[in-house]
Amino acid sequence: MKRKRDVNVIFDESPPLPEEIIFFEIFARLPIKSVFQFRCVSKFCRSLTSDRLFIAAQCHRSPPTYLLSYPSSSPLYQHVFHYLNPNNHSQSEIFIEHFRDLRYDSYAKSINGLMCMLRGKQVIIRNLVTNNQFVLPYFHSHFQLGKHYVYFCYCPKKDKYKVLVATSKRNRNLNVVSTRYSIFTLGVDEAWRGFDHLGLYQLGQSKSVCVDGVLYCTNFSTTSEVENGIIATFDVGSEDFGVITYPEELSPLRYKLCHLIEVKGVIAIIDIDDLESCVIRMWIRVKSLSSECWIENRVLFPSRWTKIYNVANNFSFTTNRNGEIVLASCGMSTTKCWIFVYNMGKKEWRRIEVLGLQRDVIFGDFLIEDYVEPLLRGLGSPF
Repeated sequence: MKRKRDVNVIFDESPPLPEEIIFFEIFARLPIKSVFQFRCVSKFCRSLTSDRLFIAAQCHRSPPTYLLSYPSSSPLYQHVFHYLNPNNHSQSEIFIEHFRDLRYDSYAKSINGLMCMLRGKQVIIRNLVTNNQFVLPYFHSHFQLGKHYVYFCYCPKKDKYKVLVATSKRNRNLNVVSTRYSIFTLGVDEAWRGFDHLGLYQLGQSKSVCVDGVLYCTNFSTTSEVENGIIATFDVGSEDFGVITYPEELSPLRYKLCHLIEVKGVIAIIDIDDLESCVIRMWIRVKSLSSECWIENRVLFPSRWTKIYNVANNFSFTTNRNGEIVLASCGMSTTKCWIFVYNMGKKEWRRIEVLGLQRDVIFGDFLIEDYVEPLLRGLGSPF
């Protein structure tokens, strides 16, 4: 008969790790889908999905992922989305990890991972992680033959998400003669709220970006003439409209072609008219105690890559969660697509070639954005 071995059990009398380390240092490094699976473990784990500090920590530790979108040729003018996930900074090629075939008439850039899409006269907010969506009520078009444009914005001070819809009316000469606005606050409003005529005319699908609770939009005018274009502003918290002018050094002919991005928490304008000469011009909006002004910066682009200016017809800019400037370029079709990432601190560029895109013809705005997988909940929706 064998003797039982004596087993010495050693109890670790060291104190347990603080919750801050467990959840903000360990859990924050987990993939989003794994964090969602822990929601059933405890109330504290469940609360992480809405904790702002945890969301910021998780976002900071996760690498940038990009979402490409554009109106496609099949079906005509409806948006197609591609999800790109680079594994490391030295990677020179990237295949599409997930393909998202979400087709809508119009699309506003995502905020905190929530996507805002327009289909007909209905706005849909979608969470790709939970695969849930929140359908807003139908909005009143104001004009029988109006053209609709949708904008998604967020106020960090009040922690509110809002959707803004602009409807433009044109005369027989196709000139814009009036624009009306509707707004909806997620989790608060039950119906759309209309705005009176504000003297701002939406001239076409504009480029926009939301920075620190203010939405900035191009392709607006205070008259129906394109030459008088301005940048329209919308304070998300107070719901006040305003305007700012373009930099004096920027030609009016470039107003429709420049790009708006966020740089270090402020609005910036990028113009690539001199890209063939290896220069990207960037103006950053600087605030002082009494006024605001544009400060021009010039970013040198590697000469070995300037040939993309001759073969690419579509360009899009954004900034990623690491504070880097991201340029995506593509031709009339999606057979050749590149992503260029600029580290402003090191003044260095790196290039990533996108492989695996389905062959398609691009009609309209070609957009890239740093897609943050959402942990947010509590919008009065099934998120």
